[in-house]
Amino acid sequence: MKNYYTDFIKKCDAEIMRLQAEYESAMTKARNKSFAHHNFLNPIYKQYLDIQIKLKPYDRFFIEMNDEYESDASKEYEEIFNTNIKKIPAKIRIKIMPDLILFYTMDKLISFVMSEEKELHANSEEDKPNKSEINWIGTNETEFVQLIYALHEGKYIEGRGITKIVEEFSMLLNYPLGKNWQANHSASIHNSNADYNPKIFNTLNEKYKGYQKKQIDKRNKI
Repeated sequence: MKNYYTDFIKKCDAEIMRLQAEYESAMTKARNKSFAHHNFLNPIYKQYLDIQIKLKPYDRFFIEMNDEYESDASKEYEEIFNTNIKKIPAKIRIKIMPDLILFYTMDKLISFVMSEEKELHANSEEDKPNKSEINWIGTNETEFVQLIYALHEGKYIEGRGITKIVEEFSMLLNYPLGKNWQANHSASIHNSNADYNPKIFNTLNEKYKGYQKKQIDKRNKI
């Protein structure tokens, strides 16, 4: 009986090792470590999201596997993988296997690079004389990201790429982002209707109109 998992994980491990070596080489020779980090990570994120879209309807393959693994202690990951991969029709399986390998590889690589980023941030904290006293107190991470993207698209802010801008705003406003913030933002776009307007923009519009009214009422009372 063919063990699909053995071949799969062998190819993934080889690719992960190659890309990790590329990252470490880029960081070693870089003058600006933070710039090199984001310069390496940004295209990885884009490729990850592109593959996720390309894999539909099998983009949840690993999520469903992990759910099964966590809920049934009698099954090993290898067994679950082999069972689920065989459920995919042979012609489709052959076609999507390279993308599944790349998708798994990108996910593990992003986790690795993000763990390295924590160390970068820890080191850079020593160079910061003051911590910002402005705090983002919203509870919806995607709304925060949507607002920054809107400011960037509207040409109100600029910088070294939108990813870097979002992450710098998160630090400025003392609002740590989850490691999957880009994937979550992308999902909010692709899973919504074309005429969808994020709640945060409606709320801001209403609140500012309310502020205007209060100021006008206050002036009229004078």
